[in-house]
Amino acid sequence: MLCYARAGIAQIWIPFIKPNVWTDGHNRSLGEFFVEKYTPRHFERWVHGFNGKNGMWMYDPAEKEFWLGRLAGHQYNVEETSWFSEGGEENYAGGFHKYSKRFKELTLEGPFKAETLRISASTRRAFGSHEYRWLAARIVNFVPA
Repeated sequence: MLCYARAGIAQIWIPFIKPNVWTDGHNRSLGEFFVEKYTPRHFERWVHGFNGKNGMWMYDPAEKEFWLGRLAGHQYNVEETSWFSEGGEENYAGGFHKYSKRFKELTLEGPFKAETLRISASTRRAFGSHEYRWLAARIVNFVPA
C-alpha cells in the first residue's frame, strides 16, 4: 500500500465474500442482506477502514457479483448475576450490553453486476484508528450507474 500511495496509483481493495455469509445471514429487504454475528478477517477490517465511511466493495465469486459491505459494532448482553459474599452481603454484576471485539454486524447492499458500476477516483487524507494507520492516497470506489 505504501508503494502505491507514494507512486500516486489509485487503489481499490476488494475482499471476496466468504461462502458462509449466505447461510449465516438473511435478507432484510430487497437489495439488503444482513449478518448479525460476522467475524471479519483482518484484511476486511483494514479495507473497511481504508475506505473511511464509504464501506467496502466485496465480490461474490460464485455469482460474479459485487456487494457494498458495511461493518458496524455488534453488541451482546452480559447476563446479570448475583452471589453472596462470606459476610452474607449480596453482590451483583452484569446486566448490561457490551461491544464484541470479535464479531461485527455486516450489511450488504446489492448485488451489482460489473457492467452496472462506474469507477470514481478521489484523494483521501491520512488518518488512523486504534488498530490501523492509513496514508494519504488516491482511492477508487465503484458508483452504481
